Formats: sequence, C-alpha cells, structure tokens
Amino acid sequence: MINISRRSFIASSVALTAAMAAPRILRANTPEFSLKFANIMPVDHPLNTRMNEASKKISERTDGRVSIQVFPASQLGTDADMLSQLRSGALDFL
Repeated sequence: MINISRRSFIASSVALTAAMAAPRILRANTPEFSLKFANIMPVDHPLNTRMNEASKKISERTDGRVSIQVFPASQLGTDADMLSQLRSGALDFL
C-alpha cells in the first residue's frame, strides 16, 4: 500500500489541475479568426495605410478574436500567385 500524505496529495492535485488548464489559457490568447490580406501596392500606399488602421481597430473591437495580417508590395508573389493562393484558401482576400 502506498502512503501519501495529505500535503503531497493536495500539491499533486493542484499541479495536475494547472497542467490540464494550461492549454486552455494559452489558447485564449490566440485569435479565433486569423485572416490574410495581400496586394501589389507599395507599403506606403493609402490602401495599405488604411488597411493597417482597419486591422488594428478590428482587433481592438473584437477583443483580439479577429486578426488581419497585411502583406503589401507583392510579399506573397505576383497577382497570379496571390489569386492562386486565394483560390486554395491560403489567402483570405485581395
């Protein structure tokens, strides 16, 4: 028979509970929806400036549940490449 003291039982119970709750706590900090927006315009183009502002406001108003990543200046490839990514689901909107 194994002799376990009350103190070690409580300590191991607390540790087990914390270990089981950790993934939920970590997952709570990640956005529910992570969207990708790409275009061929330069970084300083008004479209990208406004999209970055909109992305920040959307994130604030949704308490971080929605995140929009902006990829300007053909970072994800040419128009044809981005259209292909859009069709495959790797990119959310152009």
